[in-house]
Amino acid sequence: MEEFLINSAEIKNFGFNILTLSFLGTIIFSCLQGWSLFKQGKKIWDLEDGRSVSVIQFGYWAVYFFAVIPYGFSIGSIALIFNGLVGIPCVYILLGLWKFKDSKWYEWPTATSFLAILAIMIIADEVSEKEMIFSVSLFGIFIFGLFQIYEIWKEKNAGSVDIGVQKVFILTSMFWFVYSALVGNVPLVIFNPISIMMNVVVIFLYKKYKGPAQ
Repeated sequence: MEEFLINSAEIKNFGFNILTLSFLGTIIFSCLQGWSLFKQGKKIWDLEDGRSVSVIQFGYWAVYFFAVIPYGFSIGSIALIFNGLVGIPCVYILLGLWKFKDSKWYEWPTATSFLAILAIMIIADEVSEKEMIFSVSLFGIFIFGLFQIYEIWKEKNAGSVDIGVQKVFILTSMFWFVYSALVGNVPLVIFNPISIMMNVVVIFLYKKYKGPAQ
């Protein structure tokens, strides 16, 4: 572990520079991501209602974040490993949805099938293989994130969606875009603008369909 820390991109380039500032920013915003997701889960548990919150999106997010951890180890990135811990509050959300949401027949089998991504990421030997899995899984966030947009649009109600998640993820995507551009991570450079646009759409639908009590 000590050797990993010493050889990580962040420690090697640590100093008063843009890379270090961006790295510290990603750590801060990873914490904010985790907190916003925890609040989303708490809202579901407090209201005992999971309406309009997508099982498929959060199932994918949980697996994606946990898969980021072995990928981060493979490329020597502390920031990615720390960001992978955001998967923990996603599990909290999923437990609430399991208990309180009247889900469609296909939602949980689909969410469970995503575990294959984590398994493949763990058993992949080559860094290039993990890079490919990571790149594909990034665009999976775009595909399965559409289910959250669809949920609000279909219900014509914001339900138990906590809009703080989208606000934090927009800011976080801005930081990750800068960070990934500096370290030359092309998949993240491409993905983050897409993530920003999708979250803006969710915010628009939330404001359009939210009830008077929200």
